Amino acid sequence: MHKSCFLKHLVCHEIAGLTPKKSQLAKLPLGDELKLLRATHPHAIITTNYDNFLEQIFEGYEPIIGEKVIRYNLNMVGEIFKIHGSTDEPTTIVLTADDYENYRQKKKYITAKLLTYLAEHPVFVFGYGFGDPNVKEIIEDVGEIIGGEERLIANIFYVQWQSDISSIEKLREEYVVGTSERQYRVRAIVADNFDWIYRAIGQERELGSINTRVLRAVASRMYKLIRTDIPRKQFEVDYNTLEGVVDSEKWSAP
Repeated sequence: MHKSCFLKHLVCHEIAGLTPKKSQLAKLPLGDELKLLRATHPHAIITTNYDNFLEQIFEGYEPIIGEKVIRYNLNMVGEIFKIHGSTDEPTTIVLTADDYENYRQKKKYITAKLLTYLAEHPVFVFGYGFGDPNVKEIIEDVGEIIGGEERLIANIFYVQWQSDISSIEKLREEYVVGTSERQYRVRAIVADNFDWIYRAIGQERELGSINTRVLRAVASRMYKLIRTDIPRKQFEVDYNTLEGVVDSEKWSAP
């Protein structure tokens, strides 16, 4: 075992002891805000946090830890991508200088794996102040591919909490990330309360009351059918039935 493992176990033990349990959420100072956050029903969550607090809020979401993101067959529904590791697996957390250097070398592989989600969905960045290096690096990698000549990534909303917003605009139009050739613009929001933001996001309620775990299982099974079973002729299907479904008046193309 690497010499850093003992330190990582101690750190994870301390964090796990401080993380609120599901039964305690309603009693927390921001319990009402957490309810609104849960009601947003995000397709997926990307975090650098080690703790399991998000798993308590979004029941049924599956944590994908560390470098497993690279090998994971993305369903893009109901996952929590813990790209800096998890307290459940102490050896995975990005903690030491060597860990961060190793992460930087593999960061683009992780970003590339998540690119479809980052490019095709509205992305809200919470809990990271403007200029956070973790967010900056991901946005720069995404910008290289979808930034275009305008260097605007219109689907990313960078949200910053500010205790006193009397002297600044509540809603910024843009925030510039990076420098020189790796400089990109994203949407920016500054607020002293996130309730109204969560309500706005929750209006869509795309997942609504759907069981996230079941939906993820169905998507995973469909992925396996397309990528493995059908090419290997391990799946029997009545194509006449499928054609009937396609031709049905009830069929609605996406």
